[in-house]
Amino acid sequence: MANYYTHISFMFKATADEAAMFEDYANRDWGEPQQDIPESQNDIFGDVEIKDLPLGVDVVVSTAHTPYNRFIYVFDTDGQPNIARVAKLIQHCCPSSLPMGFTFAETCDKPRPNAFSGGAWAVFKDRIECECAVSTLDQMLAG
Repeated sequence: MANYYTHISFMFKATADEAAMFEDYANRDWGEPQQDIPESQNDIFGDVEIKDLPLGVDVVVSTAHTPYNRFIYVFDTDGQPNIARVAKLIQHCCPSSLPMGFTFAETCDKPRPNAFSGGAWAVFKDRIECECAVSTLDQMLAG
């Protein structure tokens, strides 16, 4: 049996307030009830309530640059990040950073066809797009 992994590691700039909100949501213990989330924000992720959100990433906010802007570093911790949720969190918390994008890598601990790939996510104010390398290669080969 093979183990499959997805990896992300990227950085983006946001305002200090946006970075604080992003970091707060990202570092919550989602196994515990979230009493302080306003009802209007409980459905920002659409198909799942925010209290059920496993991000699978670490978030570090750098305060060394300016008092107004922060750099947010996002990276996976176990090869199982929930990239769609990360993208929606960026869209919700960091509108001044949009549009922005990041890449991901897919790996496997054994050689398997199509197990090594990757792609890119683009986050806009009104939509989120994802393109995978395997589908791009298929389109290229199809002409």
